[in-house]
Amino acid sequence: MPGMYGYTAADAPRILPGLNPGSPKHCGLAVASGRGLPDDWQGDLITNDFRGHRVCRFKLKDDGSGYQSQEMQPVIKSYHPAFRPIDVAMGPDGAIYIADWYNPIIQHGEVDFRDPRRDKTHGRIWRVTAKAKPPLPKPRLVGATVLELLKLLYSPEGYTREMAKQVLRERDPDEVAASVKAIPPTSGDSAAAFRLQLAQVLRSVDRSDLRLLNSTLYAKDPAVRGMGCRLIASHGDKLPEAVSLLSKMTTDEHPQVRLEAVRGLALFPSFDSTKAIVNALDFPMDRWLDYAVWLALRESAPQWLPETISGARELTTNPQHLVYALNAAGTNNVGKPLLKLAGDKNVSLKQRLDAYAAVAKFGTADELAVVFRSAYVDE
Repeated sequence: MPGMYGYTAADAPRILPGLNPGSPKHCGLAVASGRGLPDDWQGDLITNDFRGHRVCRFKLKDDGSGYQSQEMQPVIKSYHPAFRPIDVAMGPDGAIYIADWYNPIIQHGEVDFRDPRRDKTHGRIWRVTAKAKPPLPKPRLVGATVLELLKLLYSPEGYTREMAKQVLRERDPDEVAASVKAIPPTSGDSAAAFRLQLAQVLRSVDRSDLRLLNSTLYAKDPAVRGMGCRLIASHGDKLPEAVSLLSKMTTDEHPQVRLEAVRGLALFPSFDSTKAIVNALDFPMDRWLDYAVWLALRESAPQWLPETISGARELTTNPQHLVYALNAAGTNNVGKPLLKLAGDKNVSLKQRLDAYAAVAKFGTADELAVVFRSAYVDE
């Protein structure tokens, strides 16, 4: 059931950047939210298909560290050849607004620009509402105080929250930060989502509150924890605690949180951040997490590989994870630690064979000779 802010555990798109409902910088994608729409539509993605003369709706569900989408019944489907929905957004009254280009011709190369069938004068905007749902009162944004705008973040409507945050970005940063700090602490699942909204506001005015950021990492909703990781990483060097905060999230129980932590740590390449990234390999992997860890290890190779090869520091005590990391580095100077691992009688046969396979892939001529001699002896 949604909380007081309309969030559910599967409501990540309304929290993660890039899927901001009501944002003026959208690309034909809206996220259904608020009291103006049916309960079973909350969190659905709405987008246009101008070639198919329809406005589509999709439901998302977790798929490991990613998502799966399921196409639902269209919001609108027309057989009129001129119906061309090219944009869709949530409105301030809780309704869905659809921009209809209204033109039977959409080609640029196949049909002449002077073709008389081109409609150059018409266009429509459709307003779609749910039956028995009265229009919502429009939020008061113009002339509102900073505290009044912050209170709008309680709204279950994504449009209201996003517009309030946009207005707050134009206010004095110090006043915004002081007002956020003055809000008394709250507890509970819904309160965690609200604290995340406050942390987003502070980030938008180039301010931070370590207490707020840290609290998002302990939220029950994994979407809040994941977005907390992304926010922490976005502060860069202005938040010295970023690496330590993100490091502990690479072992979070939810794969989407681990994914955000891994990509966040990749922005701080060092031996210590890489060591934390490797910890994610202790948990089940999927294609998104596998690529995220592999990419982070490859990008940060200059920071961790020299010390690993020389033996100055130990990246991991897990032989299989070491093989994974050295494979990800993709260089031809990783044979020494791999051969050491392959010759260790205390590790499993599979791990030793994986090490030999990695040497065969990246090793020098002398290192390949060791692999061939070992294969001959084993035979």
